[in-house]
Amino acid sequence: MRKEYEPVRELTTAHKGCTLIADKRLWGRGYRETLALQDGSILTPERVRTAENLARQRRLAGLRLVIESTISNLKGQMQLAQHRARTPAGLAQRIAQRLLALTLGMLLNTLTGRQPRALVAYDGR
Repeated sequence: MRKEYEPVRELTTAHKGCTLIADKRLWGRGYRETLALQDGSILTPERVRTAENLARQRRLAGLRLVIESTISNLKGQMQLAQHRARTPAGLAQRIAQRLLALTLGMLLNTLTGRQPRALVAYDGR
């Protein structure tokens, strides 16, 4: 099994100048410097929470919550975990479909004054 930091490094190589938001498993000055050499940066929680970094920690936690809940929605409610695609192209198409459906659901919620991520469960029947 590949370590988590290897695909992350590959992402920064493929997408120059990107900023990654990660959890504490990717701490380390050496790793941060390696990504900087590849023109990438990484945001992780601080090892120690202090009054000086509390605002940054809250912003970062909020961003991570949005990302994790979106992925959870895609995997669970949008059934991306059971995609049944047979080819990489089919998988890419199904991912695009789910992202479009999720984006439209969030847009409709925003336009009607609801919370954007408050999607009603729908099982397809």
